[in-house]
Amino acid sequence: MEDVDANAILSMELSLAAVRAELRMWLRLKGDTAEQAWDDLIEAQTSLRSAIAVRTQIRVQTVTLENLQRKYEFIERFIFPPQMFSSIGGLAALRECSICGCDYEDCSHVVGRAYMGRLCCRIVRQFASLDHVAIVEDPADKRCRVTHFSEGDKRRNKMTWRLEEARTGDGTALE
Repeated sequence: MEDVDANAILSMELSLAAVRAELRMWLRLKGDTAEQAWDDLIEAQTSLRSAIAVRTQIRVQTVTLENLQRKYEFIERFIFPPQMFSSIGGLAALRECSICGCDYEDCSHVVGRAYMGRLCCRIVRQFASLDHVAIVEDPADKRCRVTHFSEGDKRRNKMTWRLEEARTGDGTALE
């Protein structure tokens, strides 16, 4: 199989993964599990972004997928409440290429590009140091978000706005 054919199939798989995640999102919203529905929306957006990048790489039209991307952005803005995102910063001691397995600095692959039906990404195998945690508007991963905030002796779920008992790290209720 040629590289272009393998990458075209990858783009189709990513597009289908996006639609599958969207359908799961609607089912979870109907089932009153908004936290998981949010994760499904972000999965749909991420898969679709990758599908568009692959189609662009192999020079295939992306208009239909871009329309779907706009739909997912609309859902994020108008179906879910505004979110507050966090991000970590630090230095990686060892980053591996997902295509060849070599140290990413020593290989010729490019993150986000497809090679024979596989997306290239950097895999952090070892951290040198973690530097900070920050509140950001546009994180690399929108699943990294503030989920609750304190309100007296209770905590409020930022997604559902429900008051919940405050819990410790092991899940027991705070007194």
